[in-house]
Amino acid sequence: PVPVKIRTLNLSYQNLGEEYQYEQMLSFLKINAGVACLALTDNFLTDLHGFHMPFLQELFVARNNFQTFNDIPGLPELRRLGIEENFITNLEGLNPKKYPKLVRLTLKLNP
Repeated sequence: PVPVKIRTLNLSYQNLGEEYQYEQMLSFLKINAGVACLALTDNFLTDLHGFHMPFLQELFVARNNFQTFNDIPGLPELRRLGIEENFITNLEGLNPKKYPKLVRLTLKLNP
């Protein structure tokens, strides 16, 4: 396993929906792949393409532009997902194979 250097990381309010910022975030996360809790709130994100966080247990992506769970990759260790105030209209893409350990899902204020 990857040794955990940074356990909790808050990258909220960083305009990560902009391509350059997003690519920089992916590079930073590659170096810190052992992060267990990640906040990406209010970043204009529409998806998490290229996102690989195999040890992530908590992900907070409130106030972005996600439309479906297909926009978020499978995360084998994810236990908690906060995806409030996005544009999720159904549960397509949400399944136990994709998030086998998910126990808490917060969907408040989606259409």
